[in-house]
Amino acid sequence: VEMALRKLKINYPHKAKFSYLGKSSDSFLPLKVNLAGIIPPIFANQVLGIARIIFNELLKRNEIPKNNKIAQAFYGINPFMNFVLILAVSYAYIDTYFRAGDIAERLQQKPIGVIPGIRPGSNTENYIQSIALRLVFIGAIYISIISILTHQLYVFLGFKTIPVISGTAILIVATSSIDVVTKVSNQIISEINRNKIFKVSPNESQHISKKDL
Repeated sequence: VEMALRKLKINYPHKAKFSYLGKSSDSFLPLKVNLAGIIPPIFANQVLGIARIIFNELLKRNEIPKNNKIAQAFYGINPFMNFVLILAVSYAYIDTYFRAGDIAERLQQKPIGVIPGIRPGSNTENYIQSIALRLVFIGAIYISIISILTHQLYVFLGFKTIPVISGTAILIVATSSIDVVTKVSNQIISEINRNKIFKVSPNESQHISKKDL
């Protein structure tokens, strides 16, 4: 899911004269399924963690009775509150940092790009925004499943303290690992292409790399 992309096809009609037999050159606008990343679960866990600390302190001081319905309801609907917070933060993050208008405006610059079947300008902006909102909902469900199921697993196993390996930690490890693998793969591919272009032997390539560093 972290590597999944929703590709929006983009045509560049003004490049048709440079393409074979007058066909327009096509490209894609990649949108990640998990557009908001790991920020929503981190924020949700912090808010719920602070609320748990407050409730626990009040229960220890007997300021809230143990049979208080509000406290029981809070712990009972904790997974639901986690999902609501993740969903709310995901949409807030998209509204703040994802600029569909900027993307639509950039497509109108030369070379002009057009999404097939969508008019340029505000229609393109609304189309991209609608797809982004649907992807945010899917990403929020995906993050919620990892975060809530991990927490419920620790509750089922009887852990009374905050788990060391939470759902957020799993997401951080996964995204960091994917980023490292992608960067290493790109570096290897660029090195192979450089050796092919300049016909450099492996020993000479290693020598040049050390010299450049």
